[in-house]
Amino acid sequence: MLSDSQIEKNKQEYLRLLGTVKREGIDKLIEWLTDPNSCDFFTAPSSSVYHGNYKGGLCEHSLNVYKCLIKLRDMYDKMMPEFGKTPVKYSDEQCIIVALLHDLCKVLYYVPTEKFYKDDYNQWQKYIGYTVKDQFPFGHGEKSCFLIQRFMMLTGVEALAIRWHMGYEKSGLHIDSTEKKSIGDAWNIAPIAYLLHQADSMSAFLIEDMIEPKNANRNI
Repeated sequence: MLSDSQIEKNKQEYLRLLGTVKREGIDKLIEWLTDPNSCDFFTAPSSSVYHGNYKGGLCEHSLNVYKCLIKLRDMYDKMMPEFGKTPVKYSDEQCIIVALLHDLCKVLYYVPTEKFYKDDYNQWQKYIGYTVKDQFPFGHGEKSCFLIQRFMMLTGVEALAIRWHMGYEKSGLHIDSTEKKSIGDAWNIAPIAYLLHQADSMSAFLIEDMIEPKNANRNI
């Protein structure tokens, strides 16, 4: 879980990075992100039961993905020439855009909910968790692209990266052969799409915590 001061620190770092983007519409996007009446990005969880399932988890996850993506990009740049390949160069700005904005689809997506679990004495205990209440059911990566482009245009490469950042994972939904091919094609056309997928997975599975129900009411 994150303290209020940690949530605020993450918010300021996120806005600092996003503020370095020099593209028409970025100011309107930031204005929307920081308006608590229309957007809950900085207080939203990253999931309801998995990584970052606590207040402020979404912003924390986005920052972690950015940090991982920068390291993966630098490794990719150094590694590819060893195999006789010329790496595609991706700027810091491109990395900031795809990493910090890839999960905008989770804005106004989770709601605090009273839940219950059995403690060590087999007694039911109450805690506050999150459940999904999607106010705009428009998919995942494609929804993020749509929300971003209400304010700021993405390049084709950025759109491919954000659209397919989940890779072959799709929350239990069946992925047909056509969609599998599209993912592979996107990764070939835009290697940053594959790098973003790996950064997202590393953050979710290797770096971030999941709060167990028995710890959900712990005071920070």
